[in-house]
Amino acid sequence: MSALDAKGKGGGAVESERVELQLATSKFSSLVGTSIFNVFINVWVIDTFGSARVLSHVLSIAGVSSLLFSFLGATISKKLYFIKAIRYADGLSAIFCLIADVLLLTTNYRLPILLALVFTLNMNVAMTGPSLKRLIGIAVSKDRIIGFNAVISTGTETIKVVMPMLTTFLYTNHWLSLIGTITLNGISFFISFLFIRGIWCESESLSDGNGVTYKSAFVYMLKAPLLAYLIIAGFFSNIFLSGYTLIIPTIAINNFHDHSLYGLIVSIESAAAILGLLSIRYIHIDEQISRERWGLIVGGLSVGVTGIFLTKEAFMLTSFILGFFYARYNVGLQSYIQINVRNELIGYFFSMIFICASIAVPIGSTLFGLIIDQHAIEALAIISAGITVINAIWFVLISRR
Repeated sequence: MSALDAKGKGGGAVESERVELQLATSKFSSLVGTSIFNVFINVWVIDTFGSARVLSHVLSIAGVSSLLFSFLGATISKKLYFIKAIRYADGLSAIFCLIADVLLLTTNYRLPILLALVFTLNMNVAMTGPSLKRLIGIAVSKDRIIGFNAVISTGTETIKVVMPMLTTFLYTNHWLSLIGTITLNGISFFISFLFIRGIWCESESLSDGNGVTYKSAFVYMLKAPLLAYLIIAGFFSNIFLSGYTLIIPTIAINNFHDHSLYGLIVSIESAAAILGLLSIRYIHIDEQISRERWGLIVGGLSVGVTGIFLTKEAFMLTSFILGFFYARYNVGLQSYIQINVRNELIGYFFSMIFICASIAVPIGSTLFGLIIDQHAIEALAIISAGITVINAIWFVLISRR
């Protein structure tokens, strides 16, 4: 019998497929609002305050929140009530957006309210992220996980292609405000809540992970060097990628004076990610994710070339390369963990990855936020060297196994 069911009794393939559909719908509805919110905030902050440093504060707040609550997220993911936690998180996120709207309408503290909202929304993501990964590991059969993850990633990137261009278009024409954006985000969380609430677990199919701790996951990781390499490389990659994420809206608005360019670049990156995901069917992802690493080395070098020419076309090409290969890499990483790690440890592993990213993002955002306003070209050179060297070291480590 299937471990999961949706709004009904019984099990089997039909119910499992229905759960997969509900999971995907919940994910996509939430992502629409989140994508609009993230793009709008990046453009609005740069446009309003004219500084990458202020935007780095927003990104750092998000990273700190994720870090603080990632540990709780791993604990929740091993409990029998982990699906309820996902439901409550979506509902609370919708409420937080409503509260932020009220405060924005009644006070003049826009930036503090925005920072508080970013903190709380990322808190909810951190507490439920590992649970969502565990839910997929339970709901989807092992032979369907790569395909399901690819479908989720393809849908995700499709949304990311459309929403940035739409958001910057609406913003440029003054058809989308800060309050309107937050309202749309809140509605999307509520829709996600409605779909996820119909999923339930058969308790006999699950374990609450008694005796499982971060130490257990860490010891398990040490016995699997490839997992350790993936997590360490991901940590350092996120430091430099956070710098690239910060520099794109800054240069688009301050250097090229083109709000739409930022949305276009983000959409190009997402379109490239879709192509990367579609290519998985024809170009297999090997266990060591080696093709993707070579592609990321090319992407890292491309960042350096972009710093030399500093043209719109160079940014578009670089974002395309990074989007294509990081999409393939992320599917390979996620699928490897879900297939090779014991079920009760999956939440902890994804939590460790989340924690590493949460530490890396505020570090990268803070460091690059200090230099991008005055030294954008030098920042691109540092980002280029970082991405290239990190992925090159991977091959050195693999060759010594």
